[in-house]
Amino acid sequence: MASPLCSFSVNVMKANRRASSGARWPRRCHMLRTDRRCTGQRLMALCLLLWSGLAGAAERIVVADGALTEILYALGAEDRIVGVDTTSIYPPEAEDLPNIGYLRALSAEGILSLSPDLLLTTQDAGPSAVLNQLRQANLRVEMLEADYSASGTQALIERVGQIVGLEDEAEALGQELRDQVEAARDQIDPDTRILFVLRGGGRGFMVSGSGTRAHALIELTGASNPLAAMDGYKPLANEAALELAPDVILVSHMEGDVAALYEHPALQHTPAARHGRIHSIDDTHWLQFGPRLGEAVTELSELIRNGQGDTAGLSADSRMTP
Repeated sequence: MASPLCSFSVNVMKANRRASSGARWPRRCHMLRTDRRCTGQRLMALCLLLWSGLAGAAERIVVADGALTEILYALGAEDRIVGVDTTSIYPPEAEDLPNIGYLRALSAEGILSLSPDLLLTTQDAGPSAVLNQLRQANLRVEMLEADYSASGTQALIERVGQIVGLEDEAEALGQELRDQVEAARDQIDPDTRILFVLRGGGRGFMVSGSGTRAHALIELTGASNPLAAMDGYKPLANEAALELAPDVILVSHMEGDVAALYEHPALQHTPAARHGRIHSIDDTHWLQFGPRLGEAVTELSELIRNGQGDTAGLSADSRMTP
């Protein structure tokens, strides 16, 4: 379908050529509100910009990222989702949708079989060859930047809102998140040392440094990560835990009874173990960095302020990498 704006701009370009015989366009173009000469090329650019906005928001969306799935549900756009990946487990009804597999190991055939008009994902998606296949099949692919911070999550929500045509709803949701985070942070002693431990099965414990979701969450509470100078995840040696002297230990991917951790050689002599402050956390909630981030920061702040740990812990789910 041809755009009437495009037809108009072509006519203007023709008129520009006729003007070369002596007629002149006025210096001020009221359409573009500029003091420069109004050219057909500028009008063509405006035409394309406006026409792209008339194309309409995506109606059949495949989502490859749990936070993005949560955002679409929170914005009320869940009826447009036709497929999700394995990290999309909240809200629970998202698991009833067709599943395209893990976002780092996508299949072009599986995605295209759902006849989507948009793949919504983050920079973590791959492999790149599959993403190129999808683009070559004329599927719109939106890879969004996931910045693990309150402002980054707010920006992510607003960008999704722009893509699906729900800007006002996204702005309100993002502001609500920021308000929750601001209300929750800095309510604990900034010297409180929180160590995040990932249970790595046969590899033992892995601990979190900067550049991770866990580190970002700790920072949002106003507490400190004793491994902030380290990047990513590293194995935890038994003697290192004692030197780090964490006041609180958060454990993800926990299997079995949390109480057993108090007897673990790597943890048993830490201040956190001595004061009963080892907690198993639900990483699919606390480390998602989606619309529930404000709730996660509030809950962690309350957990830290309460002092005595809950050795029963919280539910853990190993389907998401923190």
